[in-house]
Amino acid sequence: MWGKAESELLARRLGGEVGIPVKVIRPGPLVDYGEFQPPGRLGREVGPIFVAVGGRRSPLSVCDVRTAARVVRRYVQAFDAEPEVLNLVEAPAPTRGELVARLKQVRPDLRVLWVPAFLLRVLAAPLKLAQRLALGSTAPVDVYAAFASERYRTDLAAEAIARAGASAVPAPSRAFHPVVEEA
Repeated sequence: MWGKAESELLARRLGGEVGIPVKVIRPGPLVDYGEFQPPGRLGREVGPIFVAVGGRRSPLSVCDVRTAARVVRRYVQAFDAEPEVLNLVEAPAPTRGELVARLKQVRPDLRVLWVPAFLLRVLAAPLKLAQRLALGSTAPVDVYAAFASERYRTDLAAEAIARAGASAVPAPSRAFHPVVEEA
């Protein structure tokens, strides 16, 4: 996160110095609803089980790649009309349950085990201590933070997505195989 924030500041400063306007689009975790793979904050696959973290009804901010493409295209076409900084996420955010349902459509063989977020919050400190003691870790992983959702104000994203309109390019079908001619 720090590197991204510094890059944004540098780009805006350099753009100002040379007279080139700079706008920042910060996409949320990118997903492809057409070829769905779960974002890391949703959970992890462990063998034949998907361990989903959090409540089924809790939102998880993501951005479909087609939404992101439409918004970026809109920025190119109407640069001056778009906001200086945009946290680009689907608005409203899908719930964790909806995302797991998408995963089950692609992987009906998976069983789902739901782990409440509060349980990870309670276990986070003891797990960090165990990592320090047993593994000698100087930078233990905060398991709760790894799955916690960031909160975004989605009103600006919803407006930008609406201005970008519906996709002119349909999502590729699963049977899409491009033909490549040999030279």
